[in-house]
Formats: sequence, C-alpha cells, structure tokens
Amino acid sequence: MLSKNLVGKQFAAMLILLLLTEYAFAQQTIASAKTLPSGSVVTVEGFVTTGAEYGTIRYMQDNTAGIAVYSRSLSTTMPGDRIEVTGVLSTFNGQIQISPVIEMEILSTGHELVPPTRVVLDDPSLRAFESMVVFIPCLGISTCEPDFEQGWYTSFDDQGQSIKLYIEENN
Repeated sequence: MLSKNLVGKQFAAMLILLLLTEYAFAQQTIASAKTLPSGSVVTVEGFVTTGAEYGTIRYMQDNTAGIAVYSRSLSTTMPGDRIEVTGVLSTFNGQIQISPVIEMEILSTGHELVPPTRVVLDDPSLRAFESMVVFIPCLGISTCEPDFEQGWYTSFDDQGQSIKLYIEENN
C-alpha cells in the first residue's frame, strides 16, 4: 500500500512539473515578453525584419512589438521569415533582447516585409516602438557634413521634436 501511495505522489509531482514546464515555455506576444524581468525564459513568434546587415543580431516583430534577438543560430534567417524563438531576456545598451537563444525554428519563409508603423517624435509611448520597423514623416538630420559617417546625430521632425539617431557603419 505504501508503494502505491509513493508511486501516486511521484506521478502527481511529475504531472505538476510537466504542466509548469509547459506553462513556463508557452508562447507569448513580444509585448508581453518584454514586460518580464531580465533572466526570464520566453518563447515568441514573429517575422524577421533584418538580415545580415547587423551580423548575428536579427530584429523580429509581431503585431504587438519588436525585439532584438542575438544568436549565431539566426544567421540563415532572412527578412520575411516567420520564426519561433525561445531564449533568455536580457538587456544590452538599454535595449531589451533575447540572448542567449535556447531554440529557434523557422516556421515559414518568403512573407512580405512588415510594413512600417508611422510614429511621431513627441509620442509619449515612443519607447514602445523599440526594435520595430517605423516610419517618421518629415525627418531631418542636423549636420553640416556632406556624408553620414558612423555615429550619433540629432534628428528632428517638422514639429521641432528631436531624438538622437545612431547611424551604423556602411549604411
């Protein structure tokens, strides 16, 4: 009788562990994943919006938000690929990212690129557009240089609002 109780308790414990594991790795939106603390393991699905121009970093977004994903395992992904990524939330230079990546799967390829979201610089929720493809109407860059080199520039819109814009090398 004791052994049946012990087996029953072990089975119940294994079932609870299985359910907790399934819950812990359940897919979530990128927006909800970004609200979790650093170190959380998340699973998100979305469309790749960048290619090899950023090296091993890929940006992806769903219909709620965007996020940077840092891993060599994404080197074969292309803009328009729909992927599922499981990894650890971390922060680099103030930007939320998934790194390291535990698992990545390309679900489908060849989708049209995600259309840019129109934003204005005085939008109080501007930070919510981090890692997303955006369009800023009438954007100017304050510089006297004829060419743009890598570095930070002050950008402004037609309403006089300004932001700092970083231009990557060779872009």
